[in-house]
Amino acid sequence: MSIDDFDTTLYFLEDAEVDYLKRDVEREYSQDLRRNVLSMLFDLLELQTYSTVRAELLSILENFIPYLLGAGDFRSVALILRETRTILERARELIPEHRQKLEALPTRLSQTDALSQLLQSLDEAAVHPTEEDLAELFQELRPEALATLMSWLAKLHNEQVKDLVGAAAARLAQANASEVLKALAGPDAATQLEMVKLAGRLKLPGAADGMEPLLSSGDRGLKLAVVEALPRSPAPRPSACSRRRSTTRSATCGSRRCASSRAAPTATRDPHRSHGHGSKLRNADLTEKMTFFEAFGRW
Repeated sequence: MSIDDFDTTLYFLEDAEVDYLKRDVEREYSQDLRRNVLSMLFDLLELQTYSTVRAELLSILENFIPYLLGAGDFRSVALILRETRTILERARELIPEHRQKLEALPTRLSQTDALSQLLQSLDEAAVHPTEEDLAELFQELRPEALATLMSWLAKLHNEQVKDLVGAAAARLAQANASEVLKALAGPDAATQLEMVKLAGRLKLPGAADGMEPLLSSGDRGLKLAVVEALPRSPAPRPSACSRRRSTTRSATCGSRRCASSRAAPTATRDPHRSHGHGSKLRNADLTEKMTFFEAFGRW
């Protein structure tokens, strides 16, 4: 036998067939296998009504989330949280125990400890995920995540992560007024400061009630932020600012700005004029005088 006998074969691949095989191999390797596995898990979870099968599937999902977060696959985590809502609506014969576990999956990610670890790892990561991946994940956060997001906003160094966290916080703040008030009443001054800035920028309705008590804070930077934010924040009552006055210069200026920007002209013109003819204004410093005349000039 000679090697020349095997130099050619009767059947060989055409160029088009070789290209077809290459494309098929590339398609196979480009598939998101995690997403495929998750889709199968959710199909089984929806269709299988046996409690033992569903309990095992839920255990797999619970253990899968930390692995996905560690691998930086935030898109798959967002997929789990979205599909969880679908399963709660469509799954048949879902027992209360399994329903509670499914409802707890998004809540666990929004809790302070888990979310803080996630934000810290994102900020310190050498290779950052895409903006789309993070946006999908933050879109699934629950309202209770607002305070944690605001506390981390000033600590983040990565601008991409900071922008996405700010966008997620703005979305939660606009839809959950009660969480805004909780953040403003919290013990952390940094969280309060970021919340005041966000409330003023978004002109959140009802935020003025939560910001006014901060005028008596000992943090000068926080009080100045409140002074700037209060006139831009719509109040549920016209006299929201006039119920609280602080003895400090910045708080007094803030109260006047707030009152002049939101109170009715007939109700505030006379108090402004009477104050202007009294001794308090003559003894006030330049900043307070300027604030007063700016407010009076609006009428």
